[in-house]
Amino acid sequence: MATHKYISRSDVSLTVRLANGGNMHVKFVAKTGGGSVFYTTDESLALALSKHPKFGKLFKEVAAPAPVKPAEPKIEEKKSDIKKVKAACVDDAKDYLSLHYGVSRTKMRSTKAIKEVAKTYNIEFEGI
Repeated sequence: MATHKYISRSDVSLTVRLANGGNMHVKFVAKTGGGSVFYTTDESLALALSKHPKFGKLFKEVAAPAPVKPAEPKIEEKKSDIKKVKAACVDDAKDYLSLHYGVSRTKMRSTKAIKEVAKTYNIEFEGI
């Protein structure tokens, strides 16, 4: 099951027609610093997005992070079981929490919110 990642320079919300004849509403999630992103593993939805008239103009598909271990960040465990994870920016921290713990990116809109969510999973990000 491949993960498809779509990005846009603006906030995107659209409806696509699926191969089975149904329609699906797709809402991209806002990114820090502007733009929006949408991830899916549903191949029929990915096909419908690639056939959308605004594909390539309003939004495009980019390489998604590998689903298993995308360049695993260095993790050091302390006696208190707090994992130290190196993150170059807040988007890397969001991606890490989203991929490994299923946290919605909309719950992490500020650096403070990211650190609070990370704390609930005993994670401390270095670099943000």
